[in-house]
Amino acid sequence: MSPVPFGLRSGSTLPKPSGKATSTRQGKEVSWVALEPPDGVTPDKTVWISVAKLDASWKRRPVEYIGPGGIGPAIGDRYSRFGVWLQRGEPVWIAWVGLAADGEISFTDGRHRFAWLRDHGVTALPIDVDPDEVVTIEERFGTAERTSIWG
Repeated sequence: MSPVPFGLRSGSTLPKPSGKATSTRQGKEVSWVALEPPDGVTPDKTVWISVAKLDASWKRRPVEYIGPGGIGPAIGDRYSRFGVWLQRGEPVWIAWVGLAADGEISFTDGRHRFAWLRDHGVTALPIDVDPDEVVTIEERFGTAERTSIWG
């Protein structure tokens, strides 16, 4: 039995991952997995974002912002455990992200994964967002990049 991808959410079903991370000249490419929502829940939309742009908004929310090296309000050793997970080449769940009432980014799930990837050179990654926020998030944080390379 394959290990459950990092970031499994309660009530979600397991899709087949697209494969293990693959090596590239620049580093290793993240293999992303989108979760299917529970029955009756409208699926989120996937948007590719610039890590730098999203991070600039997220750091304005210090109550949840995880800084370089995992500092700040991180939960236990999730930051470091994700690094171990990814180094094994395991698939990674796409983070769930939205806009808070103040208009800045807020994570429902995936902030430790995002922080670790940011700190290890990823410049673009996919996030899942509410369909009503797709246009705003694409305009503010979107990118044409479609790969996530770390290392």
